[in-house]
Amino acid sequence: MSKTNEQLDDDDYYERTLATEEKIKSQCRKLKSKIKKNIDNNYLNFSKSKNLVSKYFDDYKLIKYYKTQFYSEFGFVYDFFEKQTSFRESHNKIYIEKCKREYSQFFIKIDDKKLGLTDKQLEAVFTDEDASLINAGAGTGKTKT
Repeated sequence: MSKTNEQLDDDDYYERTLATEEKIKSQCRKLKSKIKKNIDNNYLNFSKSKNLVSKYFDDYKLIKYYKTQFYSEFGFVYDFFEKQTSFRESHNKIYIEKCKREYSQFFIKIDDKKLGLTDKQLEAVFTDEDASLINAGAGTGKTKT
């Protein structure tokens, strides 16, 4: 049984659609990988975020219209480009908590005393913004730390 021209057109359209979807998914996975390579195990400050957005924006423009169809692959990339502030805050919160767990033994004992650093002090240690203002009053251990 041979197919009609209409059936052939439908089959061709379906195959082209599948090929396009796979290409979009692949581009999205590659873009996600590029971004993650730059931010994993790093604090994501404002400048770095803006530079990465500029660097990969053309790649993002090619795939952003497919976000609803492929959100499972696309969610991370979409959030990185479209929700920059909340993405950075969330990423950095996770990064700082990881650093606190990983490096806390270095901050437990200071000057042969078990003074250690407070949670806020540890957060300041691992924060790498472009500009940070840290206030410390008299007797807070500035000289010893």
